[in-house]
Amino acid sequence: MDSKKATAYEIHHDDFKQNKLSLLVPSSLASPTLLLNESPITGKKNLYIVKGDSGKSSEVLLRFSIMDSIPEVTINKIKIGFAPKLKWYEYVLAMTPFSIAVFGGAIGGAIGFLGMRFNFIVFRSDMSLPLKLIGSFIVTTTAVIFYFMIVIPLVLFLR
Repeated sequence: MDSKKATAYEIHHDDFKQNKLSLLVPSSLASPTLLLNESPITGKKNLYIVKGDSGKSSEVLLRFSIMDSIPEVTINKIKIGFAPKLKWYEYVLAMTPFSIAVFGGAIGGAIGFLGMRFNFIVFRSDMSLPLKLIGSFIVTTTAVIFYFMIVIPLVLFLR
């Protein structure tokens, strides 16, 4: 993964003061990568066994949500807060493309869902707020246009 197109979040925990545990979140739909001392760690089904500073193994679990591009991190069953929460208006604007599902059915829901995911990526980026708002507007507009580009020919074909 190209680190220039990803944001690294350091995970602070008592077991990882000398060894640096972090999460590299891509600016795309790709999955985040868990890093120990900047080296990728492999796991199974989002569960990672990681040795801490004392040499003791810790269970690190990543729980993904459709509402955010950054997973919730749990270390030894304790939830770790490491990324800033989005503001209420960022959630509202990010979810706007999903409103296509109201009138667009399954096709609208699928396109709206993708638009929503891209908007969450936009709002989690390092851009300034005005650029995030412009990016969200572009994503939402593109989702609506894409919906009509698919549905209008489909309706005309089925007549």
